[in-house]
Amino acid sequence: MTPGASRRPIGLLKLITLAICIGIGLAIVIANVRSWQLEDADAYWNAAQRLRHGAPLYIQVDPAADEMTAYRYAPWLAWVWVGLTFLPKPVVQVGWSLLLLAATVLAITPLLRQRTVAAVCLTAVLGGLLVRTASTGNVHALLIAALVYGVPRSSGPIWIGLAASLKIAPIAYALVYVGRRQWGRALLAVGVAAVLFAPALLYDLSNYPTDPGDSFSLLSLSGPIPWAAAAAVWVVVAVAMARTRVAWGAASVAVMSLIPRLELYSLTYLLVGLDRRDEPSLATNRSASSIE
Repeated sequence: MTPGASRRPIGLLKLITLAICIGIGLAIVIANVRSWQLEDADAYWNAAQRLRHGAPLYIQVDPAADEMTAYRYAPWLAWVWVGLTFLPKPVVQVGWSLLLLAATVLAITPLLRQRTVAAVCLTAVLGGLLVRTASTGNVHALLIAALVYGVPRSSGPIWIGLAASLKIAPIAYALVYVGRRQWGRALLAVGVAAVLFAPALLYDLSNYPTDPGDSFSLLSLSGPIPWAAAAAVWVVVAVAMARTRVAWGAASVAVMSLIPRLELYSLTYLLVGLDRRDEPSLATNRSASSIE
């Protein structure tokens, strides 16, 4: 048997794997393009309308109803949408959709550049899930794109704080700084999140939506104790792995473990840890260690 012949089965297996992953990704994209409802964007629009008319920003949501009225984020996002409500809603919907799709492309590009079978498979599936969030108008695609491009840079704490002000759980990315004893960067991330979320205290929070609903989260499936225990384990793991090449991947899992409403699209946080670029701060630390 020639060497080339012995390698053919492996090549065929890779081709089949690629076909399956790309097929799954395309299926997710097609299914959600057909049901492009932008219901989460409606929640932002409605929240902005409430601000314009002096109504409460945070209101109780009937679990039996759709969540077009549910707003769970820091006020600054609703403030941004106040300006958008002065435009025709169809124009805003088209513009917001295009922005989310552009963010999806930006978020998956660094992973796709690796050009391995695993990278292409993950790009197809995770990219499809990001399109799923874009179809609902959720800000998630923008958040992931900001983290993918921001975390490896010196401005990383600012991007982490910005993301945490919207969805809280991304503050777990600051655990990487804690594990590296970069206390200033960790405090900056927490500080940015706190400053951006603090204006929520100016509003009535008595009706803030807190029901985790049905999801893959341990909080929903098993209750608060197993959820808290699993989250604690991943927090420790993220800190312990902070000086390794999988630091941001471990932190991404910690982020997912903290989410009380864990949905399938939450897997897209892994895009932050799958980018192989090494941020300058870690490279500097390694150089210093080698000199010592």
